[in-house]
Amino acid sequence: MARHSVLLVGGYGVFGGFLAQRLAGEPDIDLILAGRSPEKVAQSAERVGARGMVLDRTAPHEELAAAITKADTDLVIDAAGPYDRNGGDEVDYSLALAAIAANSHYLDLADDARFVAEITCLNERAERAGVSVISGASSVPALSSAAVDALISGMRRVKTIDVCILPGNRAPRGRAVMESILGQAGKKFPTFQKGKWVRQTGWGHLARCGLRTPGAAAISNRLASPLFVPDTILFPDHYNAESVTFRAGLELRLMHLGLWLLTFAVRLRLLSSLRPFTGVLWHTANLMQSWGTDRGGMKVEVGGEGEDGASVLRSWTLIAESGDGPQIPPTPAYVLTRKVLDGELPTGARPALGLASLDELQQALSHLDITFART
Repeated sequence: MARHSVLLVGGYGVFGGFLAQRLAGEPDIDLILAGRSPEKVAQSAERVGARGMVLDRTAPHEELAAAITKADTDLVIDAAGPYDRNGGDEVDYSLALAAIAANSHYLDLADDARFVAEITCLNERAERAGVSVISGASSVPALSSAAVDALISGMRRVKTIDVCILPGNRAPRGRAVMESILGQAGKKFPTFQKGKWVRQTGWGHLARCGLRTPGAAAISNRLASPLFVPDTILFPDHYNAESVTFRAGLELRLMHLGLWLLTFAVRLRLLSSLRPFTGVLWHTANLMQSWGTDRGGMKVEVGGEGEDGASVLRSWTLIAESGDGPQIPPTPAYVLTRKVLDGELPTGARPALGLASLDELQQALSHLDITFART
């Protein structure tokens, strides 16, 4: 059996930690955990039985390339985040460029819309190096697009795509994810509605979202608000959809409404961003982590026309129990890691759209306390 060396940056974070555990169990993978903190790297590497390596993903890509070349890795995975700088004003591909320079494949768990959508700017370099560069190997757009692909089978026209993600409050929360949400809360972003691009405010609208699957208690009446994710700008063209909507919600109404109220400071230009308050809000949220439940889930809904021209509305839903929700985002990265190492994906740089099927992803989640439904 051929062995592969995989360098996982951010392997001691929430999502990176789950991915590290899974990759460490693969018999043909030699896993290297990397990060800025020597102590965290050493502890995490010892826990999963991997090697450790100190690496700052924000260093210049020449310095990163030298480190990756020295480590002699087949694949670099970025699970650290955040994937933008200055609150979204600058996209930084230093780690991806370093991987390409070191002739290593690359994938990340990015959920930043611009970062994922614009990864194609590296396509020519990746093809010359003969490597695959994949961005967004997470809940969005890898899992969400897999669900859409399954739902539109047999449809001749896609009109609406709606995605909603509702994590449980007791699930561990990564600081990078919170930083990403706060960076866009209260700010305008483009969204495609009824055939045209309009402006919407991050976390600026309140809606309700519920989830139902056979064999699980329903998750009902949770608040959800819009966020700017890769689906928002990739799905309209990819699926020729007339409207694309993405929402996320916090289980505790107090927390969801509190963040919604804070957006007015940005909307009224009293603050340029909520991002500088990540630390205090993250610690505040952690103080309330024992509240609520460990139940969460996701729903993807597609409306359009069937082959006979009749209107159809189809949905795919999952509900995660027992605190297994945080293992969902790194699962597409695990599946795509196997595909990259097994030579199943073409070279070049692209978002993680349609690279794994819904059946493949559900099978990779089958060992968890998760139920699925398609209606």
